[in-house]
Amino acid sequence: MCNCFNKCMLIAINVVFLIFGVAITAVSIWVIASQGSLFEFMQLLTKDVNVDSKTMDNYLNGTSTLLAAAYIAVAFGGLSIIIGFCGCCGAIKENACMLIFYAVFHLHHPCRGNRWSYRGRGVQKSN
Repeated sequence: MCNCFNKCMLIAINVVFLIFGVAITAVSIWVIASQGSLFEFMQLLTKDVNVDSKTMDNYLNGTSTLLAAAYIAVAFGGLSIIIGFCGCCGAIKENACMLIFYAVFHLHHPCRGNRWSYRGRGVQKSN
């Protein structure tokens, strides 16, 4: 009973990971592929807001930051798809290799973040 519930919850959570990964990847690929349509969409959104053409031109010329963010989002979305796929297929097929990869990723990720945030706290420079 409990094993079936855990398996179903793992599948449900990873389906959500898959959906968000696909959505993030799709939107970011759309931003990379057709920047003009993104800016037309933004102009529709800001139609009621008083945005002058100079501000919009500055935004159109500063696309390198937008493209960098879109490429990072593609990588993040792809990673979410891979992790969600390994979790779903590992739970459905009860594949130990996929479940171990899934568990190691989820156990390693918070530890890496804690090490990164803790780095440099013990040493404080004084003037």
